[in-house]
Amino acid sequence: MKTADRKSKFFRALMALIGLLLGVGVYALWLVWDHNWHVVEPGMVYRSSRMNVESMRHEIDIHQVASILSLVGTNQEELALARSRGVAYSAYALSDHREVTEAQMQAIVAELRRLPKPVLIHCKAGADRTGLVASLYCYAIKGEPPGMADRELSIWYGHLPWWLGFGTSAMDRSYWSYVRHHPNMDKLRLEQ
Repeated sequence: MKTADRKSKFFRALMALIGLLLGVGVYALWLVWDHNWHVVEPGMVYRSSRMNVESMRHEIDIHQVASILSLVGTNQEELALARSRGVAYSAYALSDHREVTEAQMQAIVAELRRLPKPVLIHCKAGADRTGLVASLYCYAIKGEPPGMADRELSIWYGHLPWWLGFGTSAMDRSYWSYVRHHPNMDKLRLEQ
């Protein structure tokens, strides 16, 4: 192979890599700018990162949010906003680096059933803890198959469990543990 051909192939590969990295970077910036806002089930469940009060007020009004489920614990500004808007507020202090217990997941699923809809689920980045709870909602309440519900824990929402040493794979382990302990969700749903 000629030296010019090798240089040309190397240059094309380098340009492709740079293009890929730029694309990933732009997508990541968009997720941050847009508060990682996504629809889990239209008119029922939304997911996001933690927002400032003005942004949250806007989303409450636009999407007629009836409940907020915070996965970073209680935030007094959010709580005050929720109260001022007549929005139910519930909080769980979960870590994205530690597995969520079976009891915690059962309590969260029960809370998701109880909360008025639409509900907004959020954590700090809207990727890991929010992905876990959105997956639990899709599996345990919406009735999706486990592999389909698991899509809420994906790179498209910023969930990177194995990349650069992020310890967020605990969310994946938690979800699949819940699925193993609740394999017959269809039967449970029919009995309710």
